Amino acid sequence: MRGVGEDKEAVTGTKSWAYFVADINELNAQTNDYPIVMFVEGKYPMRGAIAEVQTIEPYQGSQYSAEQELKQMLSRKRTIRITEADAVPGAHPLSEHLTIGKYAFMIFSVGGICTESLEISRNSSGQITQTYKVYNGRKLVAQFPAKKNKARPQ
Repeated sequence: MRGVGEDKEAVTGTKSWAYFVADINELNAQTNDYPIVMFVEGKYPMRGAIAEVQTIEPYQGSQYSAEQELKQMLSRKRTIRITEADAVPGAHPLSEHLTIGKYAFMIFSVGGICTESLEISRNSSGQITQTYKVYNGRKLVAQFPAKKNKARPQ
């Protein structure tokens, strides 16, 4: 028999969290980008989940005013639609695509906020690689390359 605490988790998905990776083995040659996959970790589905991704570009220096920088930053931000089917634990390929670059994700749900930094780059031998760090609240919950044997899929 489940307890009240477990029922609350099942309803809210409070201990579940999500992160994104690029499927770097699936280059779209026409658009030169990679599909992304969302991983949901935890026992129960995330409830009321929505995600935002923003392209992070190097600071442009004084060529732009603070207002222009803010407008550019907001124009590089977009919402990722997360359906109820995508919010259940497991891997979920999405229709979103990313190119080589740096990205910041915010995943909002009833259970709280997850943040992620993701970088897709080309290494010195020409191979596409990615690195990421994911925080659930203030706690580091996933990273790649892994530290201390906490491996996650590339």
